[in-house]
Amino acid sequence: HICGASVISRSWALTAAHCLFPSRDPKTITFRAGSSHRQNGGRLHVATEIVLHPEYNPALFDNDVALVRVQQPFVGPDVEAILLVPENYEPVIGMRTLVLGWGRTLVHTDLPDQLQAVEVPIVAKIACAKLWSVDLLTSNMICAGQIGRDSCNGDSGGPLVTGGRQFGIVSWG
Repeated sequence: HICGASVISRSWALTAAHCLFPSRDPKTITFRAGSSHRQNGGRLHVATEIVLHPEYNPALFDNDVALVRVQQPFVGPDVEAILLVPENYEPVIGMRTLVLGWGRTLVHTDLPDQLQAVEVPIVAKIACAKLWSVDLLTSNMICAGQIGRDSCNGDSGGPLVTGGRQFGIVSWG
């Protein structure tokens, strides 16, 4: 397990660009779809194409977005593409959102086998800058989390969701 991703159509998954940077041979990337278990169930899908955001900046994690096309379509009783918010969607400060992933639940623990979800609020960028650094936050980033409730190592690439629609990708923090 390197990173999470979201199925956004029968042939494409959405993830963080840093999960696939520097460029990798697409055939070395697989996705497990149709299971909430990290290591079994569902079906494995082999990537055929990786498209990093053209303005991805690995130093700042800006535009940390990638699309991955798979060889066999994402289909099955437990596979459904997530809806995306409209293009100019702006989350509201304090709004409750969900982060999903197989990242660590505590810093020095093993990755969980079962998919995890945590509810986190959207945080104002000014408040985020006080915790991190104003230089790390760009206009393309969303800040979400609270003390004791956050994403962690292994959650990168996973979705930030509200109302059943994805509007963000776990990148750093």
